[in-house]
Amino acid sequence: MSWLTEVLPNKNELDEVIICGGTADYLREELDSVFPTTPIVWHGGVEVPQTLNEQWLGNRLADVWALSVYHGIKVRAIGRRGTAGE
Repeated sequence: MSWLTEVLPNKNELDEVIICGGTADYLREELDSVFPTTPIVWHGGVEVPQTLNEQWLGNRLADVWALSVYHGIKVRAIGRRGTAGE
């Protein structure tokens, strides 16, 4: 927690804090106490589908899942551009 205090701007300069990963869940109480008035976006607002959230490990997969969804969107967009000019 002291590291966060050292590296982040002053609390009054933060609009929000995005905290991700399985460790975030483990340290949730402590992190809430570090940012009592700053809104925290847990796991970037990413919700892993239940089928991938076996044994409640979804938050450890949130970054990979979000990247996969983003990549799929980009690939489909490139595909549409490629066929639009034909």
